[in-house]
Amino acid sequence: MKKRFFIGVFLIIGIIVLYNYIYKSHRNVELEKPSFIVTSAEILDEFSMNNIKSSKKYLDKVLEISGVVTSVDNSMLQLDSFINLYFNDTINRLNMLKKNVIVKGRFIGYDELLSEIKIDQCVVLTN
Repeated sequence: MKKRFFIGVFLIIGIIVLYNYIYKSHRNVELEKPSFIVTSAEILDEFSMNNIKSSKKYLDKVLEISGVVTSVDNSMLQLDSFINLYFNDTINRLNMLKKNVIVKGRFIGYDELLSEIKIDQCVVLTN
């Protein structure tokens, strides 16, 4: 009888822990303090020297990054032709090209084939 009780308690605790792990609340990157403040040139140099080490360093961290806008889409900006910034909403495209901007977002990965850095949940801090 005691064994069944303890097995039941451990099973319930395991289910609760697993549920909380899977269904974490969403991060609000806009309110988070950046883990790293870099320029597009600095991060490009770092990834060109050792992209595996750099990917581990920045993965899932909030970055504040500055650079020149080279491409604008409905919900994406591209800085210096190699940093893709994805936004949750559409962005104001007016006069964004060739301007220096500071953007905050979450680093999600580096595409070795295209040599592109990908950052999502972005927010433009200045333009």
